[in-house]
Amino acid sequence: MVNAPLARDVLDNPILVAPLPYINFLRYFKRKHPTYGVRRLLQEAPAHWDAMTKGQKNLFQKKLRSLKYGKRFPTPANCLT
Repeated sequence: MVNAPLARDVLDNPILVAPLPYINFLRYFKRKHPTYGVRRLLQEAPAHWDAMTKGQKNLFQKKLRSLKYGKRFPTPANCLT
């Protein structure tokens, strides 16, 4: 892809964000090419995905909340006392 996608274009609705980045990319790609049918979308999207850098692919990653230091688990400072 020539232009890197903006995070707001990818994560418009956080409820619809899939845990797999490629699925999110397919939704983004379909939005950028609304006239493409399923067959053409699945033929062209993999080439664009492979051409992207890791940083560009990370924009499609779902942000996972870490429970490691949340309320359910103590912080490292509390573990030492």
